[in-house]
Amino acid sequence: MNPQRADAGFTLIELMIAVTIVAILAAIAFPTYQAYTHRADRAAGKAALSAVSQNEEIYYGDHKSYGSVSTLTGGIASSEYVNSDGSLSTTQGSNTIYQISVSPLTGATPASCTAGTLSATPPDYLVIAAPLNFQLKDSSCMTLCLGSDGERGASGATTVQQVADCWAK
Repeated sequence: MNPQRADAGFTLIELMIAVTIVAILAAIAFPTYQAYTHRADRAAGKAALSAVSQNEEIYYGDHKSYGSVSTLTGGIASSEYVNSDGSLSTTQGSNTIYQISVSPLTGATPASCTAGTLSATPPDYLVIAAPLNFQLKDSSCMTLCLGSDGERGASGATTVQQVADCWAK
């Protein structure tokens, strides 16, 4: 070792250790962040389902029948979209997380919403939030459904408890 040269900087081993620590922290933090983002977006979708369901009940009070998204929006759109900030829109954009549709039921519950608490007696209508864009990666609670009788479903869930978890978080 040269006694005149002062130690300056880091060794290669020290840099590799620091990079490894940062990579481990990132590997832990990124999935946690994604799960948090999915839960936040799911909350926006659930709020939109509740709002559309309330509009259905108001429409029923005025017209004695349930309406489609088109009738609820005054013919402006056949679908409504939920943006990541929770706002409803009649057009799909890059920050759209759910597409909202209303399915008036005449018999069977759609297959996308059979998991969970939906009963054998189908509701009068089903409000469905189908995931779009980033929300498609939320595999535990894909499509969310809310029936006219308040019953809830989720296509990514296979048990009643999983559906309850989708709607609780």
